[in-house]
Amino acid sequence: MFLKSGEGKSFSVLKNLGNVIYKNDAKSLSVRKGCTLEAFDDTNFSNDMKKFAAGNQDLHVNLGDSWRTKSLKKDIGSLRCYCK
Repeated sequence: MFLKSGEGKSFSVLKNLGNVIYKNDAKSLSVRKGCTLEAFDDTNFSNDMKKFAAGNQDLHVNLGDSWRTKSLKKDIGSLRCYCK
């Protein structure tokens, strides 16, 4: 799945049954150079938000590899992306 700058995506099954294939199934994240991705526990862009900022190069994160990302592995309900 790809997000454009300023775009957000909620994986709420109540709003779209098709979200069931994405909700709480992320194992990794990739963020393009100059962009920041916000990942949330809940489908309404709240609870346990983590920011992933890519500086001068693309950022690739395997969720669960560290204490910082462990809580998001298979537990992402919504995402937002911002780029410079």
